[in-house]
Amino acid sequence: MADDVRRVINNPVYVGIGPFPQINDDVEWIAAQRETISREGARKTLRNIKLALSETFPSGVATVSSESWVEESVDAIKKLGPDAFFRELISKLRMELKDVPPAETVPVLGYTPASPDRG
Repeated sequence: MADDVRRVINNPVYVGIGPFPQINDDVEWIAAQRETISREGARKTLRNIKLALSETFPSGVATVSSESWVEESVDAIKKLGPDAFFRELISKLRMELKDVPPAETVPVLGYTPASPDRG
């Protein structure tokens, strides 16, 4: 149960990434990441975000694919602050994944994105 909750908290698809509609406000998701960082640390939070994205988009997410992404992101959070870092991450993910069809995703906790033609 705790792992499922962590996946929901850390998975940015809930702010409207790829074919998933926005069901969580950007500001709320960023606040949850700040809270998670304060409890679990930036490295663990970022590893969980990377894992959630790789599970949801099995074909890969270039934005977080680098082996050094977690460490580079820890440094960026220190430099920019978490709010600016996560706003930029959301923006990059939206741009990268905007055209990913639902068939190329994995349901997130039982939620499957609707294809545009079901609409």
